[in-house]
Amino acid sequence: MILSLALAALLSGGVSVTIDNGVTELSGRVEYTVEVINREPRPVKADVRIAFPVALTGLRAEGATLSADYAAWEALLPTGTSTFRLSGKAAAGRPTDAVAATACVYLENPTRPEVCASDIDTLGPKGDWSVLGVVALLMALIGAGGAAYLLLRTRRTVTELDAPSDREPERV
Repeated sequence: MILSLALAALLSGGVSVTIDNGVTELSGRVEYTVEVINREPRPVKADVRIAFPVALTGLRAEGATLSADYAAWEALLPTGTSTFRLSGKAAAGRPTDAVAATACVYLENPTRPEVCASDIDTLGPKGDWSVLGVVALLMALIGAGGAAYLLLRTRRTVTELDAPSDREPERV
């Protein structure tokens, strides 16, 4: 199915767009890469926009106009591939939260995109779980060590009490 979609896109002419950030879980700094392919034999004037998740802050996008919820590049797309990048820091959330970034190419009509693509990810967990994991592991090891000490100490005491002595039994 993917092959048929790719073949249809190649034969259709015009422009196509892809977006990817290389991860499936947003956590820390993330960079979206938007690739626009112009299959026309001439350059095409376009407006390339990426609507990003609200969980993204501290945005950087070279040559783009940044607004509260999207970045836009006005470009003259040469024949071939043009690349646009947007980076930001992902805020933490519930690991089940899904967020999407969508890239669209607008040609003649500034309100109707010619083509769009999306990248959907989940948010990373809140807090630094690596530190919490180390603390939990240390607590478990200390607890296991303490339990083993108590078991061995109790067993040794019982064994010493049951051991035969060198004294003669008392006769009554």
